[in-house]
Amino acid sequence: MDKDSNSQVLHRLELHPLPRVLSRPHVSSEMSASAGKPEVRIQIPETSVVASLAEIQEQARNEGYQQGLLQGQADGNRLGHEEGFRSGRLEGLAAAEKENSLSVQQAIDAARETMRKQEAQLGRLLETIPARIADCLARAEDDMVALAHESVCRILGGTVVSSEGVRQAVKQAMAQLRSSEQIVIRLHPGDYQLIADAAPLLPGREVSCVSDNQVSLGGCLIDYPQGTLDARLETQLRQFTDLLLRIRQSASAEIVAGASAADLAVLKTNAQSALPDRQEE
Repeated sequence: MDKDSNSQVLHRLELHPLPRVLSRPHVSSEMSASAGKPEVRIQIPETSVVASLAEIQEQARNEGYQQGLLQGQADGNRLGHEEGFRSGRLEGLAAAEKENSLSVQQAIDAARETMRKQEAQLGRLLETIPARIADCLARAEDDMVALAHESVCRILGGTVVSSEGVRQAVKQAMAQLRSSEQIVIRLHPGDYQLIADAAPLLPGREVSCVSDNQVSLGGCLIDYPQGTLDARLETQLRQFTDLLLRIRQSASAEIVAGASAADLAVLKTNAQSALPDRQEE
């Protein structure tokens, strides 16, 4: 019996604490004949009615309890599922956010490490710039010195084989001497034939010329009491080359000095500005 049927029975049931008189219908004349006799009353014990009511209430209570228990379990399962779903969703979102944050941080760290390596490489490159500039200038200037030396040799080559060229070389060498004592001029045999007598070149001085195989064409060695003046052509060319080299070294030093630390800092700053900006957290 379900809950609704119990409710219907309880609705139709009339309980009386006092005994109830039950009437009979008139079914025959015999019954009419005994009408004058006293009525018979049937009394229902009150304890039986109370016991039946208690049983019905207990049964209804049990059924209601079972239905409530089942409904509570269903609601509990539903609420537990919803709570578990909500909790799992929140935990999943938190885990995903943490993983994404870790990935972003790792990407930032990798970008910073790449930037640091690029800056270090750029710094090393900038530090080598002055030395590279000096090296390039040195090679270029060495070529210029060699070219100038060769040009001078070619220019002088046509004059040293002439008598006028030899005379001019002797005059220039003698002009460096102030001694009026005896002077001996040593010349290459070929030059000696061109200018055997140097006296007309140096009036007022006692001069003599000798042939010397150690002297190259176009030059001379002048012996005087205080020593020897080396006016050989190769010596003059070597001095000329040394002069060019000194000039080249001086110019290189000035160029390298011009590339000061401030200039290098500007170069480094400009180069770094071309790199991507740092990623910040």
